[in-house]
Amino acid sequence: MQMKKNLLIIMNEISRGGIEIAAVNFQTHLDKDKYNCIYFIRSFENVNSNLLDEITASGAKIFKKPENINNYFKEYLYLKHFFQVHNIDIVHSHLLFYSGIAMRAASKVGVKKRIAHSHATKSNRRCNKIKTTLINLYERTMRQWLKKYATDIVACSKEAGVYLYGKDEFDRRGRVIFNGIEMNDYAFSDDKRTKIRDSLGLDNKFVVGHVGSIYWIKNQEFLIKVFSALLKINKNSVLLLVGGIYDNGSSQRCAEKLGIADNVMFMGIQDNIPDLMCAMDVFVFPSLFEALPIAPIEAQATGLPCVVSDSVTSEIGVNDNFRFMSLNDSTENWANVIASMQCNERRLVDLNNLIYKYSIQSKTEELEKVYDDII
Repeated sequence: MQMKKNLLIIMNEISRGGIEIAAVNFQTHLDKDKYNCIYFIRSFENVNSNLLDEITASGAKIFKKPENINNYFKEYLYLKHFFQVHNIDIVHSHLLFYSGIAMRAASKVGVKKRIAHSHATKSNRRCNKIKTTLINLYERTMRQWLKKYATDIVACSKEAGVYLYGKDEFDRRGRVIFNGIEMNDYAFSDDKRTKIRDSLGLDNKFVVGHVGSIYWIKNQEFLIKVFSALLKINKNSVLLLVGGIYDNGSSQRCAEKLGIADNVMFMGIQDNIPDLMCAMDVFVFPSLFEALPIAPIEAQATGLPCVVSDSVTSEIGVNDNFRFMSLNDSTENWANVIASMQCNERRLVDLNNLIYKYSIQSKTEELEKVYDDII
């Protein structure tokens, strides 16, 4: 009988962010007879209890980086020690440029399978000139380490692969594995829709929904301005913003300044995303840039009409009731499209292409092939 392989998954934190959800979705659907799964988590500041429970219920072990390991050099040495102590066979890092450190450490102690996984197309840092110079040096070094020490380079989209590894390197040996979701969890339900809408006082409302951290990349202030224009078309509209607030309240102040705060509901972090999406009428996602966000996949799985910025990778749009729009279009144009998108027969939306492209079962099979390839 073949022995299980010790698989180490490296993440920054156990929060309800797109990267973390994607990583956990993969891990919890792996063949449990083939892998012993271990997580190495760099920070426990923003732990989502439901996601933590999901990991532990799968049988995976979780290790936290010690607090006294407080710089990259110490982390490099600690990772080498950790890989040896736990007899790691496969390292799978979801940490963008930091993956270079993990790949080098794994290589130096003889870990045979070393996988870097890109989930971004641009940096989310805003820095002064001196700090930007240092970051650029760090990123150039990490790209070289990834090229030299990673046995496999993976990305959630081609754009994400080109960003982290460089076009030539990714074209030569990169692999795209789309993020996946458990489709059955998102099946549209009238009961769920009625229950959520009743509990939130949304009966007879036109509900515009958005799921994502309240953060400048996600562009919620633009969405609030679009929604203000929508209220002039349909004054019976409500905007649900689901996600943790990380913009120092600027989106809330924007709603107050426009005089529409009573129509905008900041829901915070929620774990019942499928239920909330059943309650929505149109899903809007105006991000400035994205690699392959999970929320629009989830929205399409519930049959929701979607209006998404064309700054998001084109690979995300699958269903017929999905519409890309330019951020250069006026808020009035966005509002007119949103108002026209309501779908009253969501069960009739053909999900076959979405299932083929983004079901977690098929995506995990692709990942297992990477794990099992002989070096």
